[in-house]
Amino acid sequence: MKFFFQLTILAVFVCIVSCRPNLEIPEPSTGNADFSRTVSLGGNFLAGYQDGALYPEGQQYSIPNLLADKFKLVSSLTFNQPVLTNEDGVGINGKPWESEFITRSFLFYHTDCKGVRDLFPVKWSLTKNVAEERIQPSPNGNIQNLATPFCKSPDILDPAFGSASGNFYYSHFTSQPGFSTLLNDALMQNPTFGIFWLGMEDIFSYAANGGKDITILAPPAFETILDSILKSFTAHGAKGVIANIPDLESFPFYTLISSRGITLTLSQADSLNQLTGLQIYFEGENGFFVEYPKASGNYRQMQKGEFVLLDVPIDSLKCQSLGLLQPLPDRYTLDSMEMQVVHDAISNYNTIIRNKANEYNLAFVDANGFFKNVESGIKWDGVDLNAEFVSGGFFSLDGYHPHQKGYSILANEFVKAINDQYGATVPQVNCTNCSGILFP
Repeated sequence: MKFFFQLTILAVFVCIVSCRPNLEIPEPSTGNADFSRTVSLGGNFLAGYQDGALYPEGQQYSIPNLLADKFKLVSSLTFNQPVLTNEDGVGINGKPWESEFITRSFLFYHTDCKGVRDLFPVKWSLTKNVAEERIQPSPNGNIQNLATPFCKSPDILDPAFGSASGNFYYSHFTSQPGFSTLLNDALMQNPTFGIFWLGMEDIFSYAANGGKDITILAPPAFETILDSILKSFTAHGAKGVIANIPDLESFPFYTLISSRGITLTLSQADSLNQLTGLQIYFEGENGFFVEYPKASGNYRQMQKGEFVLLDVPIDSLKCQSLGLLQPLPDRYTLDSMEMQVVHDAISNYNTIIRNKANEYNLAFVDANGFFKNVESGIKWDGVDLNAEFVSGGFFSLDGYHPHQKGYSILANEFVKAINDQYGATVPQVNCTNCSGILFP
């Protein structure tokens, strides 16, 4: 009986082993690409900007650096970044009247104007001297991740961008301040492969400022600049990967605060109408009060589909009647006309990027489609992620840039595109050590 039992167990084991799938992992290879001299050009999203600043841990998980770690498995690659020296980081303040520089944001307990204590993203102001200490000059010509926060496409060709009065970050790692350009610094390295994500800052600098006092580079001008960059880069056979631009609605920075976030009783609405003399308030859901069109002297309530930006002074909304008795300032809102400007620009830029990817034989990343998937919810390494602010696990505390996990998932979209385009077998990123939003 015992012998029969042992035979049964052996038979079951053999069956299990024989039924296991053949999980052969392909050997890493370059396909028909050459990653030995990889250089990156772009703005915030390739620099690793997150939580409203650039800081070392975030830079470690930048998309180019994550890709470079995988490229090193299939090529002899040196890849350096202009890494900052302090984990509090340096960010450019979107409200320069408060301070020019800020730290990264941290989730911390904050007491609002009504005395309610809750978790809230907080940051601190930095003096220019402290900011300077945290971004040390880098060895000339030895930087491969040339992606620079707040870099627009024309800046890549502009020597003034690296001058002392130009971009704070690039002025510290340019090869020749005031003379070299980002494109020249890239081409000096005789690159064999490029990582590009261009056009984001051209459009979202306008959107993040509520369309106030900023214009978006016209699509034909963007096309000319992009063509010049890619033509120079690929002239000697270099290959690369390029991403398009996600829609505005993909980011909590624009969607978190409802444009119709005021709920009134009938008596409250009547009182406000008498007080303002405008007769615009009604019982139930009401939009915030804005000047429309801008600088017209006419006022109305915001409509669904229009946006209040996440950097609006929240305490002023709660306790000082901002958006109720006084209109929201232009820079904190995107009205229907401004929304259309942004949507048209993204559509036109994305058509150009797709066409140039085809023209120059570049791998193409549909970041727009990917971010829509994040809105619906994705699963990564057994964890559910979505676009919810703080709790969703994808976006950082600025509501616009991904966190480390988000950047890691995005890096895999680049890996897939590269492998498909060039027949490579670059392994995917498995970010076991990257952190999400840290709770106190």
